[in-house]
Amino acid sequence: MTNLESAVERCVAHEEIRQLIARYCHYVRTRQVSAILQLYTPDGVFDMPANMADGGVRSGQQAIEETFRDNLESMDPWPFTHNHVIEMDGPDDARGFVYTEFRIGSDKLRLGFIGVYEDRYQRVDNIWKFHTRKLTALDVPA
Repeated sequence: MTNLESAVERCVAHEEIRQLIARYCHYVRTRQVSAILQLYTPDGVFDMPANMADGGVRSGQQAIEETFRDNLESMDPWPFTHNHVIEMDGPDDARGFVYTEFRIGSDKLRLGFIGVYEDRYQRVDNIWKFHTRKLTALDVPA
């Protein structure tokens, strides 16, 4: 593989991972739980901080599904992400940091949390997915 081909592959991987994040925000906002689950590997992990709804580590799609089903309706989140850092660890593995802010629709779109996701991504059947997603978030006072 030439340097140019390698650079193009990295650029494509970065864009596909950015789209993974964008789809995640869209599916959270539109409460499409089954679509959110498709963004995770079968053994995926979601780690949510204790200061947000029912915090803790969720391993596997069933546990992740329960968390989103239990919390999306009451919170009505409007997630916004930015400042995405992606590091490639191999052709099918990457890690990244994504800064985020959550507005709470059920509270007149008040800025409720700011934070950062620490992600591990895996390419499964040529599709980038979350393997682990750990959110660290701070409450924003009303």
